[in-house]
Amino acid sequence: MEESSSTPGSPTAPAATVETTSTTGIHIQDALDILTARSSCHHHDKEGEQKHSGGGCGCNHSIPKGGESMGQSIDMLPQSQTEQQQTLEEKKQLLEQERLERSSKIKEELQNMTCVELIKTVLQAQEDRVVTYRQFEEGLQQSLTTGNMSLYPIACAKATASFSVLSDTINAVIQQLKSAHNNKLLSKIMVKLQKEEKEKLNLTAALHLEKIREQGTLVEGDERTAALLSEAIMALTTKITTCVQNINEFIEELRCEAMEEDD
Repeated sequence: MEESSSTPGSPTAPAATVETTSTTGIHIQDALDILTARSSCHHHDKEGEQKHSGGGCGCNHSIPKGGESMGQSIDMLPQSQTEQQQTLEEKKQLLEQERLERSSKIKEELQNMTCVELIKTVLQAQEDRVVTYRQFEEGLQQSLTTGNMSLYPIACAKATASFSVLSDTINAVIQQLKSAHNNKLLSKIMVKLQKEEKEKLNLTAALHLEKIREQGTLVEGDERTAALLSEAIMALTTKITTCVQNINEFIEELRCEAMEEDD
């Protein structure tokens, strides 16, 4: 399955200075830490209205760590920040152990696979990545549409956990191709694919951050800053589109190699 990317239409902003996320992307965990901090902060008055706008306040809340290495999806909705922290930490320990066990199992399953079967394993992982990105985007949109940013940390946890599993699988395939088949061509293509996927994920995290910041400035009526953030969103989206194009080229190369191996 080829990956897809859409470019949102955004107005051109006047030249001005504003602190925006770098259009080269930020590290996935750095972005998710910021996003989690913003989305987990909800202050309500007696009538249930938020006292802070913009998706975040200035409070120094504890940020759950370890989402990038959980290794599987998490389906939970803690009722308090303390419970969220405790639950995520407990899940992290359990899932890390499960991830190590699964990694060993994956390597065992790959041992007797042919090159074609290994390629198909990677292609399936790429299809799963497309689904994960779609769900990640849906989680962001749901949070932005409803204004309930407490949903976003869960979307982040599920996405990063799924990406971790898929990355582990492809890395295991690469090692198998090198050690058992001495296929430098296939492993080289997959290494490039992994590098491009990492860049795409970092850019996506940065894009989500800017979209949340943009909505906050619109709520506050700061049209000037919102326009500048819109420019940053357009730049990040363009870079993601380039990543997607490169990824699709690598996928096509793998498909061609699979056909040649079958002949």
